[in-house]
Amino acid sequence: MSIIGTRVYHYNIQDYGLEQIKEGDYSVFFAKAAINQEMIALAPISFVWSAIFQRSKWKYQQRAYRYCYLDVGHIAAHLSLAAIELGLETCQIVAFYDNKINDLLNVDGKEDSVLYLSLVGFPK
Repeated sequence: MSIIGTRVYHYNIQDYGLEQIKEGDYSVFFAKAAINQEMIALAPISFVWSAIFQRSKWKYQQRAYRYCYLDVGHIAAHLSLAAIELGLETCQIVAFYDNKINDLLNVDGKEDSVLYLSLVGFPK
């Protein structure tokens, strides 16, 4: 999921595109949900990485959760490298109230859960 300005998008894996799921200014809510990290409210774009665990469980069984967390780290690292190449800065965030962000994005927190956050913005 991505939060761009005042819109929340979901990446549709079947259509390979973004779908708008919410409109409104969630920047302050999002920052508070991330344990009052003000930089989140100021970031031009925030990526919220989540996983639907069943997609990995059918193949990897008990190791599925581990692989989901490894994958999200790899994805965020590649985002960071791409941002740096474009002259942007990134910040990865793991300190947040899971349920608040899960609720904002309408995921249940059990079978589908937020794992990690990435901010991208312009250098000062």
